[in-house]
Amino acid sequence: MPYANAKLETSSVLSSRKESSAQAASASRIRRAAPPWLGLETTGGLDEDAAHRQRIQQIRYGLPFLDPGAGVPGFPEPAELRDAALQPLDDWLRARAADVAATPAELTVARERAEAVTAALNDIYPGATVYQTGSIAHGDALSPLNDVDLGVILTGRPDLGPGPGQAGPRAEMRSTAAKLADRLRNQFPRLTADPDHKRSIVLEFNDPATPGTADFTCDVIIAIPGPGGNLLIPNTDLPSGWDENDPLGHAERLQQANQASAASFSRTVRLAKHWRNSQASKPLYSWNVKTLALEAGDAPTLPFEGLYRFFAHAIHSVAEGPTENPGSANFPPPTVATDRLEVTHLLMDALATLARARMYALKGKLAVAIAELATLFRASGPDSDSGPF
Repeated sequence: MPYANAKLETSSVLSSRKESSAQAASASRIRRAAPPWLGLETTGGLDEDAAHRQRIQQIRYGLPFLDPGAGVPGFPEPAELRDAALQPLDDWLRARAADVAATPAELTVARERAEAVTAALNDIYPGATVYQTGSIAHGDALSPLNDVDLGVILTGRPDLGPGPGQAGPRAEMRSTAAKLADRLRNQFPRLTADPDHKRSIVLEFNDPATPGTADFTCDVIIAIPGPGGNLLIPNTDLPSGWDENDPLGHAERLQQANQASAASFSRTVRLAKHWRNSQASKPLYSWNVKTLALEAGDAPTLPFEGLYRFFAHAIHSVAEGPTENPGSANFPPPTVATDRLEVTHLLMDALATLARARMYALKGKLAVAIAELATLFRASGPDSDSGPF
């Protein structure tokens, strides 16, 4: 297959450089069509930076199949990814997705601690809306599950905001952290509350859910109403102190995709995050994985088909540039965590592994096919929703 042995040439202008959220946020938005063999449409951006444009041209030169206007000779049609001979691969991936999912016991601890923090926030801010976000709310939490994410929407606070005479979030974050610690220490004597992070107050319970495991934490984000029904959340790296975002909309979009796909969407996301965690460089942010999965579609899929479609789409999307943040073009788009060329290589390798597994399965060499799948996932670290969102 052409992608399996493709080589990407490099030059001095293609040196590794980590992309920042600021670089991604300055991307020029364009509409682009996904590969015709997926029958999808997605949005994306190309960085205005000349070196990045040359990098993309280099990728396209080395990988002509990435041209969204060209077909891919020999690439399997969707129906071929549901061949009965692939059922053992589906069974293996289905079991793997279940093995890495957050356990009922972990989710119980998360719910109990989220309820405790929610009660404290309701006491501090009577009438405020407290919401849950992150992997638990999105339905794709992995094990070990060591954190829960909450937000509180403050209304009637004209003193807070990015405008003239309004205050950034830091003082409010410190005040809220102190009040949370005061209210929660009776239940969690060793709790600490750190308000000096970029976006959130980080509560450390110093009380692992299971002895011998990592501590369980809770990220609390204060938010204020923003334009167009969106929210302004802290970003203390910016002069204004605030970012526009839509965490409630994100959760709703992912929950809708999971419902439309009969839960196969969240399974694909869990497997893709499991792959991400197995890579030493953690090449994609958790939210980037979810964005790419949304772009790849929310139709019901079998496990192998869903993962194959994810990587096939991700190669094309990541190579072109930052993907749009679903919900609004006003928000910074998700970007890759390391060098875009390196990430494209890793995605290509993953797809090539799936292609080999498929071919072995079609030839009846199931043990070899399963062994290929196993190489896709190395030793994984804990789940994390860190990144631009």
